[in-house]
Amino acid sequence: MRNRLSFSRVLVACVVLGIPAAALYGGPTPGLWKTGDGDEEFFVTSDGAHVEKFAITLTVTGCGTYKITHMNVVPIIDNAFSFAGPFYAQGTFSSDTSASATCGLDHYDITGCGVVSGGPWTEDVVCSGCIPAPTYTPAHSTPTPTHTPVPGSFLDAHTSSGSPAAGDPFSVRVNVQPIEQAFDAWGVIFGPAGAIHSFVLNNPGALVPGAVPLATNVPRLGTAYDGSLLDLPAIPQGVQGTYRIIVGLVPAGVPPTDAGSAIPGYVDTENVTVR
Repeated sequence: MRNRLSFSRVLVACVVLGIPAAALYGGPTPGLWKTGDGDEEFFVTSDGAHVEKFAITLTVTGCGTYKITHMNVVPIIDNAFSFAGPFYAQGTFSSDTSASATCGLDHYDITGCGVVSGGPWTEDVVCSGCIPAPTYTPAHSTPTPTHTPVPGSFLDAHTSSGSPAAGDPFSVRVNVQPIEQAFDAWGVIFGPAGAIHSFVLNNPGALVPGAVPLATNVPRLGTAYDGSLLDLPAIPQGVQGTYRIIVGLVPAGVPPTDAGSAIPGYVDTENVTVR
């Protein structure tokens, strides 16, 4: 059990997993997933498409032992999930019964104890008691992995490369299908050491620090939108590391807390490692 927390005002960095997602033919197996010591656990829903009740058990020096649970349902997209806030986490499924998850606390208020920060902690997680799905092997050829929108997804963010090098050109584009609902649009990059930047609509050469919406109070989208969010002629030197890009629509006026805040089907994530 963890006993590594102390009262701190240091911002805990959001760490992005650089583990490539395996080709999953059945997706993550529904059921309870947990670490070997049981300090982290979550459930994969019966449809294999969401994570719920992500929880950590920890000991705070001078206060006691607590179990902290994220109650919102979080979508699994491209074999990965994430949520942000004072209690944050993200994970990547490497097979139908195994995954790696990172979580932590960033000024989390524990009743009767105070504001606590700690982590991030990264651990292997397995599906407890699950039976792995059979692995499909093509008879004649092995397909080359490509980015494919998740079935039922109406927003697709795609990058020019998943592992560019400094000096390479790099771009991010997004395609959004029509929606008859008022929304706010967000496009955020989570980088190494907790850095957060946002795209600027109609200005693909710019990024702004922090989490800032692309557009707010859009009444509807009558026709499909396809546009560039970022277009760099060359990635600058000194920015090596792993980045997580999240683009999504949320109901108008609703501040997003994690990917689960998005309008269903209107969120996508991409992981990019700059060499």
